[in-house]
Amino acid sequence: MEDLPGYLANATTSLQGRKKTMDSEYDAMVQKDTSRKGRNGEVTGLFGIYAGFGGDRAAQLVKRNLTTGLVKDDKYGDDLETALGNVMMSMHKEIMVMWGNGGEKHGVSAVLVAIRDGHLYCTNAGNSGAVLCRAEGEMESLAKSSPRLDEQGNPPVVVVGLDWEDEFIILGCNGFWSKLSEAQACRMARASLKKFRDVNHAVQKLSYAAYVNGASSNISVTVIILNQETAMGELKAHAKLFNKLKISRGSSFASDASSQISMGAATSPRSGAFSVGGTTTPKSPAFAPSARHKAKKQTPTVCDSSSDRGTPTKESSRGSPLSRSGAVEDLDFDMELLRGEMERYAASHDFERAAKARDKMAA
Repeated sequence: MEDLPGYLANATTSLQGRKKTMDSEYDAMVQKDTSRKGRNGEVTGLFGIYAGFGGDRAAQLVKRNLTTGLVKDDKYGDDLETALGNVMMSMHKEIMVMWGNGGEKHGVSAVLVAIRDGHLYCTNAGNSGAVLCRAEGEMESLAKSSPRLDEQGNPPVVVVGLDWEDEFIILGCNGFWSKLSEAQACRMARASLKKFRDVNHAVQKLSYAAYVNGASSNISVTVIILNQETAMGELKAHAKLFNKLKISRGSSFASDASSQISMGAATSPRSGAFSVGGTTTPKSPAFAPSARHKAKKQTPTVCDSSSDRGTPTKESSRGSPLSRSGAVEDLDFDMELLRGEMERYAASHDFERAAKARDKMAA
């Protein structure tokens, strides 16, 4: 997995939103392993979002101590699943100590993702969550709603084996997932990545979508790239292929003399611009965050330290459909997704599927 382009590139937005206080925290760290036998130089990615409940003290405590406690755990080097369970229990106990010492009884929902040796580990306590977005629109929910970390100390750890079809991961707090389903989030992020090839733009688009759809709490969301080639698409390579095959108005391309697909085209009524596939999609409104809302790109901090795949799901019950009043349209994201599929199939000379994607765009 580490040889894949853009592996573990990531970005996070954390917005105060409509809430009067900012109670959410997050972590993002890529750590080089130097102590594990036979694994010297390989990396572990650690990513977390901690949404405060009733205040920010518990979230800040988890932010300060969770990742450092994980790295110091005796099982961190050879049993990451057990180490994650240990550190979550440790955080629960520290919150209880804080309460017992007269501290305000703030709670926290915490979701943590660790990536190592081609495996993804996810543990969640509360209403935060994470989803693994795969090629062809497939996805897998990584976390279920459960009691908060201040209410329990032993949330389960989900382990998923990764392969090249796994494109990216989305982590979000409960404020984010309350307004977007996992399918919507994957679709929007994928369309943004394929169009702009920028993980910062993807997280901005996601946080903006949750905000304008009425999120009343803090909004924190992280996108982690697993395979840049599949997540963002080789647009330049596809463009060269299309030029080589002379795709133009009314023309056709073929893998051989007996297999041809006619590529439709249309003129945009607005600008007269030529587009492949029978339509031109409008641009989404740009998200121009203030200084408080600015996306924070996570440059990997490299430190020296001493499964079976679950059943994919197509849709999640979490979140609600985007409304027109929210000013967020799924149409342009759907069109970008279909355009990416058409280009990918054409690049691999799978002209039958490319034609089906083209027909969906024209419908």
